Amino acid sequence: DNASHLEENGDEQEVSQVMMEACWRGFVAITHRAIQRDIAFSDLSTTLHAGFLSEKGRLAWGHLGDGVIFVQKPENPEEAEGEKGESASSRPTALEVVADPQGVAHRTPALTSKGALHWLETGIIGAEKKPVLSVAAVTDGIAQFATDEEGAPRADFIGKLLRVNSELALEAGEETASEKLVGFLESKRIAEKTRDDRTLLTISRTPELI
Repeated sequence: DNASHLEENGDEQEVSQVMMEACWRGFVAITHRAIQRDIAFSDLSTTLHAGFLSEKGRLAWGHLGDGVIFVQKPENPEEAEGEKGESASSRPTALEVVADPQGVAHRTPALTSKGALHWLETGIIGAEKKPVLSVAAVTDGIAQFATDEEGAPRADFIGKLLRVNSELALEAGEETASEKLVGFLESKRIAEKTRDDRTLLTISRTPELI
């Protein structure tokens, strides 16, 4: 119900409220798990990316902690529609960072941190003329490859990854695409350059909706 409402009428305040609820549910789940496993709450420290991509290409997002959220949109508004069934990856697109890493003095806020909701960032992106085509949410272990020194998205990494993953999912299925993606993230080429967490979530709208 929240998703349907935000799709048509949602504003920044409503998105913030929904994402705060998502954070609270995550907090409760972590608390229950800590009790079940009889471990310290801080041992389950985690950051958070949350959101949904609507059929119309509107992304409502929430972000707490390190990592980055990228979106891919049509480079030209008049090309947003495309031909029915045409892959978004076959048309000129532009990458954009919508959420940057948080923290000061090398301290990263976490969902388990005191005052965590103070760090929660939320927003809405995507309009009728420039809908969001794909989303990539990455943790810091991937962010270092996906952004340049100024924090701008690297098309040769994150752009290519989104394009190849979308094309592979269409050709071979989502399960095969996921297996290939996991294999790449666990490859020696990537593992040798980072010891940080390498988590990547991608979402793409299907050709029927574009």
